This record gives sequence, C-alpha cells and structure tokens, in this order.
Amino acid sequence: MEDIRDSYGIAIAKNDKKLQTILRGKDNNDQEIINQYIILKDFSSKCSDSFRDDVINLLMEQNAYLQNKLRNKENQNRALLVVLDYLNTLGKQDSNSHMKDILNTISTLDREIASLQQII
Repeated sequence: MEDIRDSYGIAIAKNDKKLQTILRGKDNNDQEIINQYIILKDFSSKCSDSFRDDVINLLMEQNAYLQNKLRNKENQNRALLVVLDYLNTLGKQDSNSHMKDILNTISTLDREIASLQQII
C-alpha cells in the first residue's frame, strides 16, 4: 500500500510542476499581449492608411481579449469578497490564515484590475 501512495504522490508532484509551467507560460503570454497592445495602440496613430485597418482590427481583437480578462478578474474579486465575508462570519481562529490568503489574492487582483483598466 505504501508504494502506491508514494508513486501517487510523485505523480501529483510531477503534474503540479507541469501545471506551474503552463500557468507561467500563460502569464508570460498575457504580458506579451498587453505589451503588443500598448505598442499597436501607439503605432496606430502613426501608421500609414494602408496598415491602419489591419492595425485597428488587431487592436480590437486584443482589446476584446483584455476586456474579457478584466471581467474575469473582477468576477474573481467579487467571489473572493463573498468567501471572505463568509469566513468572517464564522469567526473561527483557523479561518484567519485563509482570510489572510484571500486578502492577499484580492490585493493582487485589485492591482491587476487597475493595471488592465489603465491600459484599456
């Protein structure tokens, strides 16, 4: 039995590393899209008329993606506030660490939301 648990634990650890790698890649991709959006936004006012339509179409696509990302972060934030409120009503000592984690996540989301709102 112990061998099965050990191998199961190893499999979970490997999958966790894969997931972390995927999430890091996703974060990098999102940052790339944001950087491209900023560059294209600046370039759209300077480019020739022949490029303008293509640049504007690409800007609209990226804007839609960023707007969706912003909505998702705002929804996450609202959901975490509901969970925080629920934990607060429980008033148990063991929920304090969960409350701190949630508050940290909310702070991070607030910064990301503000950043996206400024870019869009």
